[in-house]
Amino acid sequence: MEWQTAAGMGAAGGVLFEVVILFGKVSEWRAARQAAQRARRRRKLPPLRDYVDPYPDALTGLLRCGLGAAAGALFHSQITTVYAAAVIGVAAPSLIQNLGATKAVRNAIQGGAPAPVGSVPGPSAGGASPAPSNGEVGPGIRNDTVSDVPAGTQQQEVTE
Repeated sequence: MEWQTAAGMGAAGGVLFEVVILFGKVSEWRAARQAAQRARRRRKLPPLRDYVDPYPDALTGLLRCGLGAAAGALFHSQITTVYAAAVIGVAAPSLIQNLGATKAVRNAIQGGAPAPVGSVPGPSAGGASPAPSNGEVGPGIRNDTVSDVPAGTQQQEVTE
């Protein structure tokens, strides 16, 4: 997928996540208002500002949108569908945080030896499950380092 499309859909995924959070806050406000109305007291109805703080909520939304766009652009070569790009945007804060915690990234930042290409992190003796042979690591996410062609052979394209 082109990086611009992946970044845009990643940003949209981040915004979607923030809209879901806002919906939850507004739903809580509505429930509190309905409970106050059912109590039939002269109590004031709770204001929306008790549930939504516009400036921090807007800043959080903008940051999540930016993180979604960055994650979409970063992982664009492994994303094959629009849905997957949006999911990357939703999960962007966790993805980027976990990416920074990987040994290969820490070694690169600290100037250590890079991990070998195609190496799989995890236990070396039977604990790690092999990657799927079709190159898919998740729905719509492709890992280009995985091949279903045995080493030393050439893959032929089939044209019809």
